[in-house]
Amino acid sequence: MRLDDGGTATVMNLDGQDWSFDENWRMSGKGTWKLLGSGEYRGPRLASDGQTVRLDVKSGKTPPGKNDPAAEGREATPPAESYWIISIAAEKSQTKLYFFTGDPDARSTLEFSKE
Repeated sequence: MRLDDGGTATVMNLDGQDWSFDENWRMSGKGTWKLLGSGEYRGPRLASDGQTVRLDVKSGKTPPGKNDPAAEGREATPPAESYWIISIAAEKSQTKLYFFTGDPDARSTLEFSKE
């Protein structure tokens, strides 16, 4: 995932959030992002009490093929568009971005790392 100045975004092989994760697709494409203030997002997929990022993406690529290492058992066709609510957490001297995957009660997370 790349979040650029001006609110544009590019994602590559991004798993679905919450129950969408269990549909076994990964999305690549372009979209937009917006920083939401503390308490601004009040939807069902609340990941944090602090700031969050809303990421909206339109699929721009077919799912990875069976021989693509990025597939890892996730070859289902992604939806034409989707969105993610990504939590922002400050830990020590680092900022952590993450979202929940699978059953929301399990609270499994996908955490982003910086390249």
